[in-house]
Amino acid sequence: MRVEGPEVEQMREAPRAGGRGVALLVALAVIATLAGGWLVDGLATAPREPASGESMSRQVGLATVTLALSPAPLRAGRPESFILRVTDATGAAVAGAQARCALSMPTMAMGLPGEAARPTGEPGEYVCGPHALAMGAWALDVALRLPDGASGRTTFTLNVA
Repeated sequence: MRVEGPEVEQMREAPRAGGRGVALLVALAVIATLAGGWLVDGLATAPREPASGESMSRQVGLATVTLALSPAPLRAGRPESFILRVTDATGAAVAGAQARCALSMPTMAMGLPGEAARPTGEPGEYVCGPHALAMGAWALDVALRLPDGASGRTTFTLNVA
């Protein structure tokens, strides 16, 4: 016996419509996830260079390296020096450390030759530069060796206007 009619036709179409509905929901979920990620990326703040009188600090082992710019803020074509202040876990200046600075532009796959930081005469203070930098995002990689032999490295992200 064969049954015909609109009800039977709807029953035949129901599984296909349900499959399409699931696929549509999955596609919408993927799009919503990607849109959420883009939104979060857009709201995230990019690292910024310190303004005049500000500094950035990073841990290198048990020591802290604080970067100060001279002069600040960074400007393209103007000679820039990078002052590193190295302190121990108690905040005391670390004299006799060895630091090496290397500047690169990660987005351009280029960099400047690395250089040894020079003591400024102040305890725990060292300077790299001056360097005339092009406009854009730069990375200052600092390799540090403390007098006790401990070593490590850190990177500061800088923006040159």
